[in-house]
Amino acid sequence: MKMFKLKSKLIVAVMVMFGITAFLSCEKEVIVNEVPNQDESNLGNKIGEYHNIALDLYYNNSRLKSSEMSYKNVREEIIASLTNYNSELFNDAQINEYALQSEKVLSKLKISFSLKNTKSITDNFLELINYLEQNNEISTELTNQLKNINSNVLEGNLNSSEILDLVNDLNNSSWSEQDAKYVDAFTQVYNSSYEYWTNAKNLKSTKAEGDAVIVADAAGALYGMILGPVWSIIEGAIFSVIANNQ
Repeated sequence: MKMFKLKSKLIVAVMVMFGITAFLSCEKEVIVNEVPNQDESNLGNKIGEYHNIALDLYYNNSRLKSSEMSYKNVREEIIASLTNYNSELFNDAQINEYALQSEKVLSKLKISFSLKNTKSITDNFLELINYLEQNNEISTELTNQLKNINSNVLEGNLNSSEILDLVNDLNNSSWSEQDAKYVDAFTQVYNSSYEYWTNAKNLKSTKAEGDAVIVADAAGALYGMILGPVWSIIEGAIFSVIANNQ
């Protein structure tokens, strides 16, 4: 009888150990099978490329009328098109959090989304540059160079290709790691935007003046970089669409 009880206890112990092992194995399997978040660091050198993709998606799919061209409406359309295009990279939950943070900042700045001319766009750019400097996101040196680009666009001192050269000259300076991420986003989007808006098939979509078209795109991307590459792409596209459809 004692031997039977001992065997019963051993059987129960083995079953318990087997159950624990199986449970742990299941837990491990769940963790392994979870879809990891997209590493945004891999997106850093594709901001310009995705900027143009975002514009194409918007212009090919949007049904917004001119009277509906508000920041919020355009933002929702661009986010929806990008999440449909790549839901892993443009994750709804993450983007919605970015949107809330960005909205709080923009509500405190003197940003006009009723853009009528080059000055309106360059005024926005200047406001964003000052915000980034005041919050220690960019250095005084980078601030001054961005303001110089902005002034040349406003005053029309240089032609489009000369301004593009001025923008690309930013890549020839030695920047801190912090400055470098903003320089990279700004120059990528400026170049991609230049290519996009000098393409004959896209000219009919824009009503903005001269280089203001391109500055709007790059200014949005610069500001959006405060929340990383994904939001840089989205803000660049939002600023672009609003500026180019007034």
